[in-house]
Amino acid sequence: MNTIPRLLPFRSGQSTCLIAITLLAGIVGCRTAATPSLAEQFASIQKLMTQAEVIQILGQPPTKRSDNFPDGHFMGPQEGLIGVVAPGQAYEEWKYTGGGNVYLIFFAGARPDDPQNQWNVVGKIDYPQGTAF
Repeated sequence: MNTIPRLLPFRSGQSTCLIAITLLAGIVGCRTAATPSLAEQFASIQKLMTQAEVIQILGQPPTKRSDNFPDGHFMGPQEGLIGVVAPGQAYEEWKYTGGGNVYLIFFAGARPDDPQNQWNVVGKIDYPQGTAF
């Protein structure tokens, strides 16, 4: 008697369960390939990137602020720019928020007199929303 061997001995209910598990795994796999989080995108920002490169990764910032770097002692998220941006030098701060955090990216020229269209990333910082400096 010629019979075809069954490679996987399933009962009828088990095959339905196996199909459901396979479909669920496919859906979960698609979900993990979703857009990176803001934190992951922010982590990919590097010094010397142009404003256009940052926009390509994070989109337009909801908030932009221009200022001159303080001369003398101060406290705030810009402290990391000491020694990078000269006192009195103009810089721009882009602010993104999400997931309970604030993400700041700072742009300035390599020299104090560089035009703003030549500014690059000179620093970045993230911290929980509500942090007091």
